[in-house]
Amino acid sequence: MYGNKHQLPLHRGRRGHGVGPYGGGSRLKTLVTIGLICLVIITLTPLLWLDTSSGGTTDGNGQEGNGNRGVRGSDDRGGVDGGARLKRGDHGDRRQDVDDGIHGVDDAKEVEPDDNDSLSRVARVRSRTGRKWDEKEQEALKRAQEDAEREAQRQKMREDIEAAEREVELAERESELRREQSQVVHQAPLAEAKEERDDPEAERDDIDNHDDPPHHKAPVINEDTDDDAELITDNERKYDATGRNNRDDSTNDDDDERRQQEAAAAVAAAAAAKVEEQERIDRAKQLARLREVEELERKEKERKLTSSNNENDGQQDQEHEVSGHKRHSKNKGSGKSRQLIDNMAMQAKEQTAAKAAAMNLGDDSDTDTDNEQSQRSTNTKGGKSVKNSDSAEQRANAVKDAFLHAWRSYERYAWGYDELKPNSKNGKNWFGKNGMGVTILDAMDTMWIMGLKDEFQKASDWVERNLDFSKGGEVSTFETTIRSLGGLLTCYALSQDRMFLEKAEDLGDRLLKAFEPGMNMPHSAVNLATGEGKTPSWTGGRVILSEVGTLQMEFLYLAKVTKNKNYATKVAAVFDILDQQEKPEGLYPVYVERDGRLSMSGQVTLGALGDSYYEYLLKVWLLTAKKVPKFARMYNEAAEGVTKHMVATSSPNRLTYLAELSSPHSRTKIHKMDHLVCFAGGMFALGAATDVMGLADSEKKQEHMKLGAGITNTCHEGYARMKSGIGPEILEFNPVRSNGRDFTSKASHYLLRPETVESYFVLWRLTGDPMYREWGWEAFTAIERHCRLEAGYAGLRDVDAPEKGTDDVMQSFFLAETLKYLYLLFADTSVIPLDRWVFNTEAHPLPVFDAADFDEWKNYLGSH
Repeated sequence: MYGNKHQLPLHRGRRGHGVGPYGGGSRLKTLVTIGLICLVIITLTPLLWLDTSSGGTTDGNGQEGNGNRGVRGSDDRGGVDGGARLKRGDHGDRRQDVDDGIHGVDDAKEVEPDDNDSLSRVARVRSRTGRKWDEKEQEALKRAQEDAEREAQRQKMREDIEAAEREVELAERESELRREQSQVVHQAPLAEAKEERDDPEAERDDIDNHDDPPHHKAPVINEDTDDDAELITDNERKYDATGRNNRDDSTNDDDDERRQQEAAAAVAAAAAAKVEEQERIDRAKQLARLREVEELERKEKERKLTSSNNENDGQQDQEHEVSGHKRHSKNKGSGKSRQLIDNMAMQAKEQTAAKAAAMNLGDDSDTDTDNEQSQRSTNTKGGKSVKNSDSAEQRANAVKDAFLHAWRSYERYAWGYDELKPNSKNGKNWFGKNGMGVTILDAMDTMWIMGLKDEFQKASDWVERNLDFSKGGEVSTFETTIRSLGGLLTCYALSQDRMFLEKAEDLGDRLLKAFEPGMNMPHSAVNLATGEGKTPSWTGGRVILSEVGTLQMEFLYLAKVTKNKNYATKVAAVFDILDQQEKPEGLYPVYVERDGRLSMSGQVTLGALGDSYYEYLLKVWLLTAKKVPKFARMYNEAAEGVTKHMVATSSPNRLTYLAELSSPHSRTKIHKMDHLVCFAGGMFALGAATDVMGLADSEKKQEHMKLGAGITNTCHEGYARMKSGIGPEILEFNPVRSNGRDFTSKASHYLLRPETVESYFVLWRLTGDPMYREWGWEAFTAIERHCRLEAGYAGLRDVDAPEKGTDDVMQSFFLAETLKYLYLLFADTSVIPLDRWVFNTEAHPLPVFDAADFDEWKNYLGSH
């Protein structure tokens, strides 16, 4: 307040003249010095106050400086920013600093300027500084607002992530609750459940194009994942935008972004898990609905049964006729087969428990009291045509759903290959070097029977455009005949499309080259391209009975429809030559020399290596309209030897089974029975029902019917007594360490085989006994529980320890036989009636020859 540095000489001069009490000498010098010091202090005081008001800051390099330096430093991210970035969350304090600076400028502008006064100078300096301060603070304010917006975006993204995590957690809790609730059977309106399951679009997978190899396709995204995918995409989009706006941020920002990125990845994984969990929830919902339906049906049946007990037999028959007449449905399958319920098998067992001990199949004088496991037998009273009930129709649709799951898995992962590997999710070929699409050829007639015409047409297009036998390599003569040739012929018989017949003729011509000139028996394998035949060395140059004796149905039918007897001549001669061989009581060994002589060192079995020969003796007789007595005689002779020397009963429950013989001359039994033998239950019953013995209602006919029922019952026990509810590959009877059991599992795996359900189907059609349908339902639900995978079906490694998992093959005969027989078991009896169609050993039905045209087609039989 006494001036500034420019006025120092004036003050010093005035005092230097000795003014006041301190003039002159050293005292004057002292006073001058003190005065100068005071003047300097007084002069600098306003400037120091200015610096304090403007807030000392740091320059762009982070060093301390005065207010003016701070303003300049702000151009280099100094000044207001203080040379160092503020951390997130400090926006409020930063805004207050800006407001304080602006108010300081306004205070400075209120001072009136005066050029003659040092204070005026200070005011002008503060005014200029305030204007610069205002510009920089406005820039800082804008930057602070941008930071606030970015932080809001980050906060929104964090909230989205937390919301997604909460949704995942909620879904998990809901899934757990659903699983608990699914253990209880609830009642719900039948109409609602039926509407759900009758939706043809509900179960269809998103298969749009399969012309390319399916294992190269991108995975199909479930529509249920759209919301989650959108949430993840939005979060990632927000995160990417935030990251671009903060590329100049400090290391702390980078770390935070990495954390956010990791969190987003975690949310993506959680969302994927949520999708999978939601699918399980949906399956549980469908499961509960089916349980409700089945419970309602069960109660309705009980109610009807109770009311019918008060009525006479005539009224019962009338009610049964009215309620049972329901035509076979050709609608699409309803619901996913995975929705089938575990407790349905137990319910089926309860419904048939009374019949289970009705008959003793081994000895009528004995009773089953020595074992807790009850024996089940069949009621073989005369069968009648029974129309479908609602429950049977629903079960047929469930089997259809299972077929569609298997087929679409093959389409997606193995299209054009011979078979699907469901665990590996790819295909494999084993019919020649390039494969022959065996699963397609095996499954097509099942599609037709189930009414799946779209799937049939797509498969038909593939056969027409892609199936080229000239590119084939070495194939099994037997397997190619029953699967590929049989499949083509049935498709022709059903559709009358000559394309199938032309393909069958081409394949038949190539297969006939397995018959080498001068040899009566064909080679086991033939090269479709070169015609070269081969027999495996492990047989000692011999051929196998079931292979050479299971060609006749297919080639006889091909000869008839093409009117070319060359197709029948060689294969029919196989039967003639075998018939001429000496054999003890009609028993055939499993090995045959190439010239037709029987190798008596081989065992006798209706299992592997022998089974389908006996089957074709009967079925060729049926196919030819029972017009060739030789075939009936050959069957009866073989059946007589089997029933006399190979039928055995177990202990303690006296289950009927077919043992093996070590050789045709030996009477020593090998007490084991293959799963393959289970076809014999249907074979003996079919022979009795069609009167192959020509004995009308004789005692022997009833004996064969009872034998067929007994074998089928034993096969059912083989299923029911395993933990999985599925029968093993081989049962061993009366083992040394059986612990009171009738049998143990000698080979515990299951290959999706059809023989047991085949006999269920045949006996159901012949007797009308609903017990066979219940047994079939038990088998189907067990297959659904343990063999169904994400991509198709696979066999079990151990039927008594299903936790060991599955193999990696979906056998083509699973679609050709197992699912077809199960479907027909629940379908109307008018679908493929047994008096008009004969199934080959791969379940491809061929139409019975017209007996009225016998004089025309007998010339194409190729047999004496």
